[in-house]
Amino acid sequence: MQLTGKLGPVVAAALSAGLLATACGGSSQSAHHPPVKTAADILREMQSAVRSAKSVHMTGSTVSGSQTVTFDMSFYGHSDMSGTFGEGRGKFSMLLTGSSMYIKANRAFLKVAHVPARACSTLCGKYIKLPASAAGQFTGSLSMSALSSQAFGTVPTPATKDASKLFVPASYDGHPVLKFSSGGYTIDVASTGTPYPVLVKAPGGVSITFSQWNAVKPPAAPPASKVLNIGQL
Repeated sequence: MQLTGKLGPVVAAALSAGLLATACGGSSQSAHHPPVKTAADILREMQSAVRSAKSVHMTGSTVSGSQTVTFDMSFYGHSDMSGTFGEGRGKFSMLLTGSSMYIKANRAFLKVAHVPARACSTLCGKYIKLPASAAGQFTGSLSMSALSSQAFGTVPTPATKDASKLFVPASYDGHPVLKFSSGGYTIDVASTGTPYPVLVKAPGGVSITFSQWNAVKPPAAPPASKVLNIGQL
């Protein structure tokens, strides 16, 4: 579950590539134009926006070994999250609220957990409540705080003379963005409103889209009638 760990190099590579040019191609100011922001400015503002965010929705994929890992997850607060996680052809739902971690059992999960397929008649559709130690492992790698610190927490100081790498005006899914692309990395940042990241791509099959910043609702625990403690299995 090292999805967030793969995001950090994206921002690091962007700055260490020597970004100081502006999306508008200049650094002068006039009475008729607002101050021009450098690429370093844009990334710092994005970094600050992510740190301050309360929630976000992320969808995407990466490669782990020989398997393609996919995810469609909502994050709320410091630890809560809900959504689907898949590896290879299997996909299952996860829910973390407070200190309680649940996985909705299906055939894909039973296979990953090495549970006999015949158990699906009893378990599939139920939420398996995991021990607090397991929830802590997920909180440490997949959470708003982990996203902030691992993916966008620390960026190196850019070189000050290379003006060859630009954030340029573009659009993504019909919305205006500022796009940086170099060496297989892509970062799209919202060009209006708060400069939240919209899209991150990196070598190794990493592709992540971000949406619903500060608009995700906290997940609710599943009905008690649908919950099985792992000790009951």
